[in-house]
This record gives sequence, structure tokens and C-alpha cells, in this order.
Amino acid sequence: MTDNMPRAKVSKIAQEFFVSLLLRAKEFKTEQTKYAFLNKILKHFDDTKQLKGIIYCSSVRQTDDLAKSLKEIGFPVSKCHARMKQLDRKRSQSHFLKSHSGVMVATAALGLDINRPDVQFIINYQIPDSLESYSLEIK
Repeated sequence: MTDNMPRAKVSKIAQEFFVSLLLRAKEFKTEQTKYAFLNKILKHFDDTKQLKGIIYCSSVRQTDDLAKSLKEIGFPVSKCHARMKQLDRKRSQSHFLKSHSGVMVATAALGLDINRPDVQFIINYQIPDSLESYSLEIK
């Protein structure tokens, strides 16, 4: 795409060829506003019947807390992290992979084992600790 292309043409080309990837960063002043924004995003995907996604957290505690909070407000949530028993992790992953809709909240290391072809979104709830970590998470 070149700078001299009309903006409408770039949008049409982007819609036709590049709809599978959207990278966006947003800064939040408080944890509450970040959580409210996440809730809004999940509600949108739920309303469009496309609630199939992964939310990466940087710690086990954040994974547990976020999964619990989302489950309490009614979202179908699974979680995955290293402190879970292997059988519980396998059940959680299996449930996520077989369900019609849902969200997997995971630490990056264990979330990489999840291979679901119809994932609609990947959200990094915290900033990954390196560019390498980030590139692995969005693949």
C-alpha cells in the first residue's frame, strides 16, 4: 500500500485481505477501567456469537482472578496455568477446544499449547515481558 492510494481503497483492500489480524494497544489508568473495557469487548463478541478467544495473563494469580471474575458475570471461561494439576489443565483445554463458545484465560507458557482454528481474538491483559513473548502469543 502506498501513501498516494485513496483512503477508501486502502480500507477496501484491508477488508478483503487483512481482516485476520488487528493489533491494537490501549493504556488504562486503573485496573477497573481495564476490566470494564475487557468486559465490553467480550460482550461484543458474545453478542455476535463469536465468543472464542484467549486472554493471556502474566501471572498465575492474575489468571485465576480474571477467570473467576469473568465466570461470575456469566462468561463461559476456562483457565490454564502451570500450578494446575495436569489432569485439570487437560480437562480445561479440552473443554475450551470442544465448546461452541468460550474464553481461555491462560499464562503465556501454557496458552501456547492451545490450538483452536476458530479463535476470534487474543488479548494480552498485561504487557508481555518481551517482544519475543508477544510474538509467540499472537501466532
